[in-house]
Amino acid sequence: MLGALAAAMGSLISCSSADECGANPDNYNDLYNGDRCQLEVDAPGGIENSANLLQLTPAELDVPGEADLLITGKVDGTVADGYLVELRIKGALPKADPFIDPTKILENDACTAAFELSPASELDVCTKVSPSVLRCVFDAVGQLGVTVSTRRTQPITGCSVVAQSGSAIDGTKLEVIYPLETLSLEARLPATFGPCGDAATPCVVPPALPQGFCTAAPACEGVVQEVELYFASERGGQQVGSGQDITVSLTSLRQSVGVGQVDFSTSGCPITESAPSIAIDAAIGESPAVQVCVDGRGGTYELRGTASKGGAVLTDSRFVDFPPVPTQITRRWLAAEHALEVGVLACDGRGIPGLKLTVATEVDGGTSSAIVATDGVGLALVPLADDPTMTKVTLDTWNATCTYPAE
Repeated sequence: MLGALAAAMGSLISCSSADECGANPDNYNDLYNGDRCQLEVDAPGGIENSANLLQLTPAELDVPGEADLLITGKVDGTVADGYLVELRIKGALPKADPFIDPTKILENDACTAAFELSPASELDVCTKVSPSVLRCVFDAVGQLGVTVSTRRTQPITGCSVVAQSGSAIDGTKLEVIYPLETLSLEARLPATFGPCGDAATPCVVPPALPQGFCTAAPACEGVVQEVELYFASERGGQQVGSGQDITVSLTSLRQSVGVGQVDFSTSGCPITESAPSIAIDAAIGESPAVQVCVDGRGGTYELRGTASKGGAVLTDSRFVDFPPVPTQITRRWLAAEHALEVGVLACDGRGIPGLKLTVATEVDGGTSSAIVATDGVGLALVPLADDPTMTKVTLDTWNATCTYPAE
């Protein structure tokens, strides 16, 4: 009876009174004008849309990306003329499920904030319940045009537009793809470093003392420093999944002379295999961590990432300082100066300047202590009356102490 009535009256059904519409829970009252009601597809039928996947490509931050859907409805094999269909932005469609179960398609606030539904033309009769919910009526040939667009808040991938009329339901996956030229690249270090990383204020990676520091002088390749580096895709200052994997090529540019070897790795340091590039995840907009491995000589570097596609080039970098790692302490009695000379060396034999030392000595049963700092060539002098029989040198930064007998 309802199907026959729909066929007879066209796309909008007139009822005898508004009360009659309101009394029937299957009908909607006052969606358009006065006492007009609309009917749902509650007989065997179905809904089909023109695309299982919509790809939207916003060209600029404030210019929405748009894509059109054509929705078709049938009831008992005939067109769903006059029947109501509701379209709603929801979360991700269930995977590997040929039959869409509406209970599995969850509401998602991030999705409803990211997309908007609109009638494709003035000929499509619709009521906009909210930006993400649209109620429309199938036309005389059982069709309806809908435009899906991105909103000014950052659109995301992993959402869907679901069309439902009675028990019939269909869904379309929404995928946002940003052209590379609309994005920016951001290089990131762990948040523990705080505000640093430009050329004027490189982030400083605290070196760790190697094992056996007091008794051995390990080779430079046996002393490795490391820091994690990430890259993210951004749009308008916000991290976004670009909808495509972005490959970032990695390079290091030396900012100081005579510095150590740099390698990039995804398996930790020391490296087993170099990683010349890293990929930014298409969905979340961030790469996994890559380890930057530097040998014990240290140095200051610009760690740079570059992505390119179709003529567009994105690049960003962070400046990082790896101080040389102390690998050896030297001591020498200078009889003419009546002073003990203490030196701190890196693995390549260079003295390390600016280190704070506490030097405790014992001479003829008496003890004394002095706080000194290494000079520009990594040496410090401690005035003493005689050559000490025992010397304890503490590197204050690491609270590490080495004990030496007299020479």
